[in-house]
Amino acid sequence: MSADMQREREQFSNWAESLDMDMTLLDVDSQEVYSDCNTDYAWQAWQAARRSQGQEWISVEERLPEQWGYYNVCCDTDDGPEVLPMQFEPVEKHWIYDGKPTFCFSFFVKPTHWMPLPAAPSGEGRNPTMVPESNQPLQKKNGST
Repeated sequence: MSADMQREREQFSNWAESLDMDMTLLDVDSQEVYSDCNTDYAWQAWQAARRSQGQEWISVEERLPEQWGYYNVCCDTDDGPEVLPMQFEPVEKHWIYDGKPTFCFSFFVKPTHWMPLPAAPSGEGRNPTMVPESNQPLQKKNGST
């Protein structure tokens, strides 16, 4: 692990531990992942937010995204503030988390700020399951979304 990545992991750990997140790491296919999926999602969102440095958080009170897409979203939750990866549906103006609009959950998730995701990596080692550069829905083989 590079010194920059180690420093980044330490900063994330300090933040996540302040929220009592499970910080147990596992080695999966020679890659460290958090055993708790929420912690791992938060780590992925943290990294994406760091890659998009220079972009500012936008208040949902100020404006919402104009198009459907994936975004980093800062939310008030039952467990305190969290950064979550979400989709935005502009027609109904719904934030979608884990496949459902945020108002459908039995726990409190209220988006307060958002920012676009950075462009997907290019070149060798690219993960094909990541969001496409166009920030548009992935197409299924039959052409539907």
